[in-house]
Amino acid sequence: MQKKVKSILIIFSCLIVLTLTFICNGKSYLNGFNGRYEYYLGSYSSLAKIVKCDKSFLPLSKTGEAVSIDKNNISLQEILDRLSATLIFSESISEGQNFYAYSPEVKINKVINGVRVNVQIFISKEKIKIGVPIIYGSF
Repeated sequence: MQKKVKSILIIFSCLIVLTLTFICNGKSYLNGFNGRYEYYLGSYSSLAKIVKCDKSFLPLSKTGEAVSIDKNNISLQEILDRLSATLIFSESISEGQNFYAYSPEVKINKVINGVRVNVQIFISKEKIKIGVPIIYGSF
């Protein structure tokens, strides 16, 4: 009987931990975009560990996420609309163009040039990379 109670308590504890982890990490904001996913773990900066995979999932300790998609599949406006985001500013660099936006649905953010943003969209000749709150690592 004690073994059974102990087992039930262990299972219940695991469910609580998983539930709290999901609540703390939130949802995958980029779920549904068809591309290669990256998840940023452990840090809200470029020190984050980057995990790459082919499908969307919710890793523990997620601090951000990104997805690379084919440029021909979607427009900048469609991305902004899907994320309920408003374009804040953009910048051109040699590799392409960066767009910074803010979405009230995204719960994490960064301050760049004195402005709060939480969606970064990089468009190059071949692909689009979307990052929440920003893209860490390379484009």
